[in-house]
Amino acid sequence: MVLLKSRVTESVSLTRQDGEPICLSGNKLYFRYFVKVAHGKEEVRYGCVDLSVSRKDFTPVTFDQVPKEPQYKKADVDPDGIAFGLWMMQEAGLPCKSRIGYPVKGYQNLRYKDRDDIDLQDFKAAAHDNWSCECDSDGNAVKPAYWWRITEALLNQAKGMAEEKAQAIEAELNRDWKPTRELDESDTAIVLAIFDFNGDKKDLVTALKSSWGVEIRDSDVKIDKLLTKRIILPKPLEELIP
Repeated sequence: MVLLKSRVTESVSLTRQDGEPICLSGNKLYFRYFVKVAHGKEEVRYGCVDLSVSRKDFTPVTFDQVPKEPQYKKADVDPDGIAFGLWMMQEAGLPCKSRIGYPVKGYQNLRYKDRDDIDLQDFKAAAHDNWSCECDSDGNAVKPAYWWRITEALLNQAKGMAEEKAQAIEAELNRDWKPTRELDESDTAIVLAIFDFNGDKKDLVTALKSSWGVEIRDSDVKIDKLLTKRIILPKPLEELIP
């Protein structure tokens, strides 16, 4: 799919329907048009013209049927989840308090849990919150992370690991992803001119060669000059755009 520059077009293709082109997908030109409804208001509608089927008729489509730009998929990896795992492995071999305090919503005093019962939510609260806790040996109040031995080095290590993991996941998720091209005014005009073309196929072949450098012969093109005005090309029109 390639996006087209929006421009008001009188008679999209040979349909006699005014509209604004949206995109070209293969041989299909998608566009929006407006119809008058009650009380003089206008309502947007969508249509599709298939170059290889008919240029004299269009098919009404819904907004959901209009091709959309493929979205780059992002991976959400929680660095705190990785940090929690690193912290648990680190603390497994070290002596520490059997019970660790943290505040619970709805209680004035600290609530306590055994270390083995601590979960990710508890860990996040200790790592990032600044609630009242014991003081150090100099009488200075310190963050809970001090007593839980959750160091900045550990959190930064986990952040780096999370970024690497996210990058690996995104590379797999977006293996076939390509950013959608948007044609400029010139190439959009060429696409619309091909849908509007109403001459001899030799002229069309010459235009494709001079405009886009397409290697094509007269015998590669077929045009129905009577009923449908369809154009058969050796490849979908989208693939001929350099």
